[in-house]
Amino acid sequence: MKMQVLISKSFVLLLISVFVSFGIHGMSYGAPGGVCEVGDVLLPGQSCTYPGTTTEFKVLDDGSGQFLFATADAALNLTDTLVNGKPYTLAANKREGSWVIEELGGIVDLQAPPIFWTDQGTDKIQRMDLDGTSAEDLIAIDIGILGGIALDVAGGKMYWTDWGFPGGIQCANLDGSNVQTLVDTDDDPGGIALDVADGKMYWTVGMIGEDGQGKIQRANL
Repeated sequence: MKMQVLISKSFVLLLISVFVSFGIHGMSYGAPGGVCEVGDVLLPGQSCTYPGTTTEFKVLDDGSGQFLFATADAALNLTDTLVNGKPYTLAANKREGSWVIEELGGIVDLQAPPIFWTDQGTDKIQRMDLDGTSAEDLIAIDIGILGGIALDVAGGKMYWTDWGFPGGIQCANLDGSNVQTLVDTDDDPGGIALDVADGKMYWTVGMIGEDGQGKIQRANL
């Protein structure tokens, strides 16, 4: 009988050890004020912040979950729900008194500056808003081949490479006005990057340059 009691106690201790271990290592408890992650488990009174925003997913004291305009007792499921022009995706379910985040999206700031690109097929520099609207042509060239492009948004300028014959580096205002040639070269400049803080621009030259060697070059902005 004593042996049976000892075995029972050992078995209970083993079960407790397993459950404690699973509780520590098998779950990720969201800390109040932290950024939400898939797999977070939140208890009543806890919250986390949706990535890229200040919007919180909260577990209220009564055990219900709350996010944006929705409050639910057992499950929340929002997919690309637009609020103030921003899409939110979140799925969370209540399990034994706690809420588990099972799906989570991120925020693209649709109010951010537009994207710019060069189109070698049409020989144009174009731009559009991040939601795909307001596409427009900014610059069209008659001679040359457009390469890379880089922006100085704060300075209101865009810079691009032209690896035609001859090639060069040019710039203009972000609306396409005031086009200027900054560098003339017989090489073929490709990608371009800016170090605005140091007043420099850098570009690559492929192995089809005039001396047949690839290189990285730079000049003042």
